[in-house]
Amino acid sequence: MREAIRRHEPVRTERLATESKGEVRYSDVVVYRSSRDGAVGAVIRVDDITSRVRIEQMMVQTGR
Repeated sequence: MREAIRRHEPVRTERLATESKGEVRYSDVVVYRSSRDGAVGAVIRVDDITSRVRIEQMMVQTGR
């Protein structure tokens, strides 16, 4: 968040892997700088891309 605020541009993290209850999940995360009425903050967007990553992994294995 600090980097997005400092740079005045979105900061992206793609395919962020996290584990929850023994299952690996994948997310794309984008942090946007936001300001209004003199207050500065950030908006965080998180997209769950687990299904897409798993399909891509299956396609790679099938192509071998």
